[in-house]
Amino acid sequence: GWEDSTMGNIFASYVIKGELKASTMKSGIEYMAFLADWYTENSGTGIGFFQIGGGIAGDFPICV
Repeated sequence: GWEDSTMGNIFASYVIKGELKASTMKSGIEYMAFLADWYTENSGTGIGFFQIGGGIAGDFPICV
């Protein structure tokens, strides 16, 4: 998920400094579970994915 990205590092620094709460952002697991539920509810309408990028960022939604 996003946790091991540059944005994840920046976000963690704000959490450490007490400027943000960790619960402000969903975790990768929460995001994956939400996406799986959303896909299950909407897959009957011909939904598809177009992958932009690669690696973890690109593969994460495809794994659902």
